[in-house]
Amino acid sequence: MKNRECVHFKDCGACTFRLAFPKVQTKKKQEYMQRLFADYKVAPMVEMEDPYFYRNKVLRTFKLVGKQRFVSGIYEKGTHWVIPIDQCLIEDEGAKAIQRTIYSLAKQYKWEIYDEDTGQGLLRHALVRIGKASGEASVTMIIKGDVLPRQDDFTKALTKRHPQIKSVYVNANKRKTKVVIEGRLNQIYGKGPIKDQLLGLDILISGDSFYQVNHSQAEKLYTKVMELLDIKEDEVILDAYCGIGTMALLAAQRGARSLGVDNNVSALADARQMKKINKLHKVDFIEEDATVFMEKRAKSGGKIDKLILDPPRTGTTEAFIEAALSLAPEKIVYVSCNPARLKEELPLFEKGYKVEGIYPLDLFPFTGHVECIALL
Repeated sequence: MKNRECVHFKDCGACTFRLAFPKVQTKKKQEYMQRLFADYKVAPMVEMEDPYFYRNKVLRTFKLVGKQRFVSGIYEKGTHWVIPIDQCLIEDEGAKAIQRTIYSLAKQYKWEIYDEDTGQGLLRHALVRIGKASGEASVTMIIKGDVLPRQDDFTKALTKRHPQIKSVYVNANKRKTKVVIEGRLNQIYGKGPIKDQLLGLDILISGDSFYQVNHSQAEKLYTKVMELLDIKEDEVILDAYCGIGTMALLAAQRGARSLGVDNNVSALADARQMKKINKLHKVDFIEEDATVFMEKRAKSGGKIDKLILDPPRTGTTEAFIEAALSLAPEKIVYVSCNPARLKEELPLFEKGYKVEGIYPLDLFPFTGHVECIALL
């Protein structure tokens, strides 16, 4: 592979490892996982063969740099200073091209740029998502107001230049907050979410649903989860913090009676639609906080044969773990994007379970993040 170097590496800070030396990160991440989980069996890191241009989700923030000038870029690490980004070696090429067009049209239409300090202005962020297998794209414009000025002209110009765009949303985020998307999305172009394919599933991705940013590594991740579960026909499998329900659907595809639980309304709408289009009848999705659901299930004595959980970076709750111990599924497969937090929680699970192994995957090449699976 030809060596590559990033022109923004020193300023940006999003990547931890130099992009010209992809093998270095694998060694360093493996060493980190071995140190962190020194008391457990740690499998070799599942690395990405070609770890470039993998991010299917590309966010840009708009910032004034003068009375008449603004930039489109990403925050410098640890600050809210926006660095203009045009070339990035880990972002999808098509998504970057769409972002360049959005920036150009924002200048053409003279949209007022949001000022974080004063809370005044309109345009805050633009988010582009790509279905890696399908090639379809969606755009979400995050603004302070209710309506994007000249939105019909904008969608017409944008989709003419990039016909792969099938959905355009507007998110009215009026709060003075660092949260990018807040509240409901208004679809101003297209009909419903974009599509993708993953391990034989037809996937639907709305503008704000959680979806793994690295398609090829996500397939390896979910393949490993299914392998560790070793699903038997009609076993009851719970997918907690299920998002759009990918793992619950994959489990049903393999013969399980699966349940997906999440409190994200938009994600569950996609999950239920995916159940229909994939013709998977032995799966149901429940809109509820995962801990609340587990506590209710434990009190009612409901059966769970095997449990999957994939919580946010903050991890799960002690109440969730106590309920899991009470329900006593045969296996627990914990998918974590924060190994340090997982390490803190494992002793709580070990009141009733043995940790059989830790399986790390490089889902975010060149960053300091590692995804891992714990089998209990």
